[in-house]
Amino acid sequence: MAASIRRLTGEPGDNGRMARPAVQSPATRRGAAARLRHDLGKAVRFSATPAGEATSDALRRRLAADLLTTRSGPDETLDAVAVFDRWWRSEGALFGPGSGSPSVTAATAAATAKACLARIREAVEIMRELLPRLDTLTDDELRELDSAARVVDAETRALRDAVAREDAGGAP
Repeated sequence: MAASIRRLTGEPGDNGRMARPAVQSPATRRGAAARLRHDLGKAVRFSATPAGEATSDALRRRLAADLLTTRSGPDETLDAVAVFDRWWRSEGALFGPGSGSPSVTAATAAATAKACLARIREAVEIMRELLPRLDTLTDDELRELDSAARVVDAETRALRDAVAREDAGGAP
């Protein structure tokens, strides 16, 4: 099923380190959060319906469509984990120690953003474990994978909103 999927693992010897973006302005953080929401958060549940799937086979097909071909273009197709890994390497440093605004209310929004990112990373790790076995997952594992996609969907939205609140001084 995933023979044509190209996964990004980073450059040899990079050990998953993040590149430090050149400019760490509020607009840069906002843009990074918006890109993660667009490229990953919206895509992982793109074909999901509010009612959910009636059968495990239908859920498996939907998860394959949404998670194995999260980003596709003429030159590459990336699964959800690869999309996150690419974003993390290029823009994750924007959300590391010392990032965000110095005001107290904005610091609260920054803490919220960091918590959202931690939950996204946890969900992506579940995807990293389960996606290679998608064809043979049990019903419980399929539900766990779907739950991870729901977390990524919700938390990328929350991250984008929290970063926007940082710029507004923490206002809702």
